[in-house]
Amino acid sequence: AHKTGTLSVIRNDSGILYCSETSHVAVTTFTTWDAGSAAGDPIALDQKILTVDTAMGKIGLAVYEHFR
Repeated sequence: AHKTGTLSVIRNDSGILYCSETSHVAVTTFTTWDAGSAAGDPIALDQKILTVDTAMGKIGLAVYEHFR
């Protein structure tokens, strides 16, 4: 279960990881980046978003694997 939040250079995600029958973990990530680094370049912006989303996914996976 999760809820994202996205504005311009901000990507956030909060969620509950159901690691096992008795282990549930709440995780929240907050991210931001320099808007000028991808200004006017949609490919660079897509790459920034992919990088941030991948990092948040890796954080969630690491938490899940630790508590399962």
